[in-house]
Amino acid sequence: RSANLVTGRNKFLAGLEHLLFDPDDSGEVGERDHLHKLLERELWIFGEEFHLMNSERGLTELLRTHLKLEGLPVKGVEPVKRWDGKTGRADLHLAAKFQEHDRIRHLVVELKAPDITAGRKERDQVEDYANAVAANAAFASDRAIYDFILVVTDFDDVVNNSIKSENRELGLLFEAEKKVGHPLVRTYVRRWRDIIDENKRRLEFVTSALEHDPSLPEGLAFLREQYSDLLPPIEVAS
Repeated sequence: RSANLVTGRNKFLAGLEHLLFDPDDSGEVGERDHLHKLLERELWIFGEEFHLMNSERGLTELLRTHLKLEGLPVKGVEPVKRWDGKTGRADLHLAAKFQEHDRIRHLVVELKAPDITAGRKERDQVEDYANAVAANAAFASDRAIYDFILVVTDFDDVVNNSIKSENRELGLLFEAEKKVGHPLVRTYVRRWRDIIDENKRRLEFVTSALEHDPSLPEGLAFLREQYSDLLPPIEVAS
């Protein structure tokens, strides 16, 4: 079972890599029509620990999950809005409650289509979500951590210059000062290239033992078998 799991994950990474970076087919890949729907079924790519997931829900739903994990009532929740009065819709919200150290971690992922180079607009969007959580008293907690991650194929100089120099490899954009009674809130930007490579490294030991390195046709065949209804029309030369 473990061997099949690792083999399937390697095939998924090979297929995903093609969808994101192939010069012909990546332009056919949509943010919500394809990437979003594929990834909400393969959440291990963001970490093994997440067991609660909201897909394309607003900040108010984020608050409901927060209250649930804190053991607090969720009825009568007031709508959560950004500074401009609008409600935000995050693509993927993952949440996990760690028994060790009594921590609750939330990961909010904002996805962009492969042909988008993230700039000021995309950076500000994810920081607006983070500020809404940091400023809202309803999210009060000393044990909650919120990481908002903008996931893209690439970003421009404006975003690159916004990355904290000492944390450049991790892509840290913003970290609110931790205050008593408030959650720790951070925002990041990550390239798909780095996320895929990190997952490959995690799987490398078992992959070597299996002596299995999936080819591109194998990866795309896996995606077609598992998610034929979620893929754009693509062809791979034999």
